[in-house]
Amino acid sequence: MDNILSYEIAKAQAQDIKILQKKEFEAAKSKKNSNSANNSKCSMASDSIPENLKGMYLGAMRNIHKCYFEMSVLCLAFGLRNIEARELKIQEIDLSEQSILLSDSKQIRSFLTKSTNLALKIAWIPHGQALLHDIAIERGDHARAGAADYLGDKDGNDHGLENLAVKLGVLEQYQMKRESFQNANYYEFKTKMLSHKDLPKGRKILFSKFPHAREIIKKRYQKALENGTEYLFTSSELTHSNRAVGSGFICISRQSFYRTVMKARKMIENSGKKFKKMLNKRRLGLHSCRKTALQREVRANGGDLNRASLWIGHGSTAMTSQYLEKSEKTRESLYANPLSFDEEEAVFDEMEKMNYQFNA
Repeated sequence: MDNILSYEIAKAQAQDIKILQKKEFEAAKSKKNSNSANNSKCSMASDSIPENLKGMYLGAMRNIHKCYFEMSVLCLAFGLRNIEARELKIQEIDLSEQSILLSDSKQIRSFLTKSTNLALKIAWIPHGQALLHDIAIERGDHARAGAADYLGDKDGNDHGLENLAVKLGVLEQYQMKRESFQNANYYEFKTKMLSHKDLPKGRKILFSKFPHAREIIKKRYQKALENGTEYLFTSSELTHSNRAVGSGFICISRQSFYRTVMKARKMIENSGKKFKKMLNKRRLGLHSCRKTALQREVRANGGDLNRASLWIGHGSTAMTSQYLEKSEKTRESLYANPLSFDEEEAVFDEMEKMNYQFNA
């Protein structure tokens, strides 16, 4: 009779905790959706490089340093993320096929991180149940020992187990055991995720039709082999960089590149009032070249967002849409004026023809 009563009490407690857990989950989900909506609005701000300033932007980068200039050329040509350009490796390049395979892209990293963490949470549930069950049994608390067996779900949500740990007065011990379990198994689980059926494929870029970018890649590939480094762009080239002192051939930092973009902007603005006006209320940053390249691709395909999304390596057209210009008028012009020529050559012609002289 006592066993039946203990079972019913344990079942009722577990049910109460699950109801509370569901309410907490719904509240967190509502807050997350609200934040996502706000972030989406913020990301609509246009920060691409104006069409008639692309050559000038490259000229400014060339004036600052060859390394930044060549990274910007690749970003403008292929829509590379800043980190993809800074960390471009020789093993990602196939010179015979004239292609780049970005197998360590942001999309793949994000998938691996999220899927690995979820798998770890799910795997922890039975361990957490056993831990709290044994603690409750040692204390003679059979009701809570029974409750432990009902808490936790297949989605890896262990709020119920945490609440039980609070009632048992062992929350810190529970959290430490969970963290230890996740740290000990992280790399094993991440390795398994590399063969997951839903793992995104790396973005493949063909550079045979981009002569300037092609020459940059070939020369830097050979130079990296000679220096014995995996990176095409290294901090050792930058004498002003802290990384260049005694750190060997490592990649250029994000902060260093961002400061250079800001310097290029200032050089353009100082070249005349009309240029300053063109950059008024326009953000130039690490993603400017990528957004500019995507808008070029949208024009070239007559506004086909699906094709542009696949080309740039986005997970959805919703993200691609946020990369377009903010104003509806400009968006319409993107769709209405498709390009039928190789824009890379035109940008370089503009840069050479104007032969900009900058004042820092």
